[in-house]
Amino acid sequence: MMAMASFTYLQGFSLPEDTGKDLILSRCNICHGIDIVVNQRLNRLGWEEIVDRMIRWGAPITPQERILIIEYLYKHFGEK
Repeated sequence: MMAMASFTYLQGFSLPEDTGKDLILSRCNICHGIDIVVNQRLNRLGWEEIVDRMIRWGAPITPQERILIIEYLYKHFGEK
């Protein structure tokens, strides 16, 4: 997990501290940078669709983690 956090830091992006942050760093950051996350503002359905697509593409996310990830993304990167 340290390499992922370092990658995020080197890219100049940070995520708000909250439940779900570690999941974003350990699950989502496997295939893409955090910039993809922080540059989007989606409604709950939009985040659900993206997370579900990532799961279909092989992201190692359990059903409980899915809920926490979507809640985190919507809370911090929802439509404004």
